[in-house]
Amino acid sequence: PEWRDIDDLQALVAGVDHSKTAIIMNDQVGLGRSTTGTIIATLLTRWIRPKTQQVLQSPSYYPNYQIINSLLRVIKRGLENKQIVDYTMDQCSIGARQLRDIIESARVQAEKEKEEDPSQFKRTVKRGITALERYFLFICFQAYLDSTSPSLVNETESFSHWMERHPELNTILDDLLHASEEEQFRSLMPVEKSLTGDGIALSSEVMSVVSRRHGQVLAQQTILKHDAFPGCQKMSLKEKIPGAYNFRRVEISKIKSAVKYGGMAATVGGLAADMERSDEDPLTAPFICGCAMPNKDAVKSILKAMQAGPGGKRRVLWTCLREEPVIYVNKNPYVLRLFIDPLKNLETTGISKERVEGMEDQMKYEVLQELKEYDGRILLHDEEDGSFNLVPVWETVPPEEVETPGEVFASIRAEGYQVDYLRIPITDEQAPIPDVFDQLIQRMQEANQGYDIMFNCQMGRGRTTTGMVVASLLSMILSNDAIGDMTDSFMVDSSSNVNTTIFSLQSDEEIDESYEERERYENGEYRIILQLVSVLSYGKLAKRLTDQAINMCDHMQNLRKAIYDYKLRLETMTDHGSKKWKSVHEVAMNYLVRYFYLIVFTNYLLEEMGSIKGEEDDNSFKEAKKLTTFKEWLKNRREIVNIISLQSFDLC
Repeated sequence: PEWRDIDDLQALVAGVDHSKTAIIMNDQVGLGRSTTGTIIATLLTRWIRPKTQQVLQSPSYYPNYQIINSLLRVIKRGLENKQIVDYTMDQCSIGARQLRDIIESARVQAEKEKEEDPSQFKRTVKRGITALERYFLFICFQAYLDSTSPSLVNETESFSHWMERHPELNTILDDLLHASEEEQFRSLMPVEKSLTGDGIALSSEVMSVVSRRHGQVLAQQTILKHDAFPGCQKMSLKEKIPGAYNFRRVEISKIKSAVKYGGMAATVGGLAADMERSDEDPLTAPFICGCAMPNKDAVKSILKAMQAGPGGKRRVLWTCLREEPVIYVNKNPYVLRLFIDPLKNLETTGISKERVEGMEDQMKYEVLQELKEYDGRILLHDEEDGSFNLVPVWETVPPEEVETPGEVFASIRAEGYQVDYLRIPITDEQAPIPDVFDQLIQRMQEANQGYDIMFNCQMGRGRTTTGMVVASLLSMILSNDAIGDMTDSFMVDSSSNVNTTIFSLQSDEEIDESYEERERYENGEYRIILQLVSVLSYGKLAKRLTDQAINMCDHMQNLRKAIYDYKLRLETMTDHGSKKWKSVHEVAMNYLVRYFYLIVFTNYLLEEMGSIKGEEDDNSFKEAKKLTTFKEWLKNRREIVNIISLQSFDLC
């Protein structure tokens, strides 16, 4: 059913006197649609009159599906709400086919048809996916009911609005609905059955543990994988702190001066400038920094190195950009992964920090339960040196050594370290959504004098670099007199021809007919970027400043040149349309979209700066408090969003 259909049913069921009214559903045959309506109505009546209902234990043999497990991780009381839905479906399906039976029969039938009748295979898979989507929505609806009191039935938000407020749920569902036919077929496979076949070779003991997991977050067929892996440290980085992989920092004073004077870091790259810098040359605070997910001792080492240890003279505003749940075990960070795809992050784009941290709290509880179950030991996974093979390891863990990231930083702060920790979830290798830009701005507002900025993700590469670039742009543009001197000369003439504007990124003398393709793409001159520059009020300046910030923060990844790297990878691949090709293509397009929105964000800051000019101050971020939100600013500029949403674009 559509979300609005559920809203209509809710209004109907909630608007009658249940002591005097019988609710009857019918359709043509009295099976599919009427059963769906009956399930929704039963969930509603159970919610409205909870004392008259008694939920029985659902049988343990019910199959589990990966998309359902993904859903249970991100909703509150996931296991309990699934149990209510399972019980309700059983009660409402007497005389009709059970929804889970439809999914399983579709899988079995599709398996037979895969080779014999491809066209029928496609229709059968679609039938199974439709049933799986319905199952997913039933649990979402029950979670929605569970989130509010029935006494507020006439005041509570609609289910449609609730779903819109939880974009992470749509992310999970969209991944299913837009997957390839083969991937959709695999989605119909219960996780119990997918444990067999080719894949990572595990002992029977380890396989038994993985298959017996039954938590809401640490669910069946999930593992805890060590965050660090062989080769994650970039050896060319200037500063190295044991346990804190890929630590680097950029001086804010140099970021500000780059606007007017350029410099090696702004034109060539921050990594190249670092390598040229003498070890004797002191770095001057404040800094914008980044690193991978550190172990607990490494957090302290970083803070000491930044003079933010006990009694230190500086403070660190530490922002973790990870979207996936992490738990510290014996001081080391472990991330939740799927057994069948252990090297891939679990993505839930749009999820709030409260939900991620709620998942971590639940995961901690479930780890502690497993410790009791296995005599104080927990099964962990690490990567083998020189390969991508996982090594399962039993580790004895005192209960007090199981901590969420928030608890790790709270305990470190209690020891006197000068650190302020916050989580802002961002999906790996994607452009931050507008809300995230606003969260980053809000976070930077807290950076008073004497503060340094630190970002981290898993490896300290994509998301961390993006956070550093956003902070650098705020430093460049806000409270920087050099910007004010430049904006008038870079203002786009609205009467100019679009094509003329597009190709005026360089002066006529600089344009060479034999312009090298590599140089053009490494400079970010893709067709969609040139089109964007032509419609922005400060297009050329916005691109120039964005490129400078990207260059200065390129120690781990140059966010602009990375697009071209993936373009080259695609051009060398011959198996177009394969799963690997689609994956590489998706990353390349996401990188281009990320670059697009960073330029848009820079233009937003330039426009907003004109209305909030104040005295220059050492605190680069205080003026951010006066900004209109990026999300609101973007709403009023449909011409920008239309460039990227109303056309198919490529890597040209």
